[in-house]
Amino acid sequence: MSGKRRFAGTISAESSTTTVSRYGNNHVTGHVRGWNQGISVHAFVDSEGNEHFEVWTTGGSNDTSKRKMLGTLSADGFGYTPQ
Repeated sequence: MSGKRRFAGTISAESSTTTVSRYGNNHVTGHVRGWNQGISVHAFVDSEGNEHFEVWTTGGSNDTSKRKMLGTLSADGFGYTPQ
């Protein structure tokens, strides 16, 4: 994957006039949250070059330490393993 970005994260909001994107070669993490709950996704590449996506529920801005894994996406991108 030389020279190519493997992961991209994009976010927009009603009060923004622009959409923001961030890119990563080995990993990217995003957290969208309200006051009491949120959702976080962490995408990364393992040592064999397979892509993985972990999906977490969070305590939002009110409790950033509260996290529970909901599941993971498989390396082929079509399987989901709930926790």
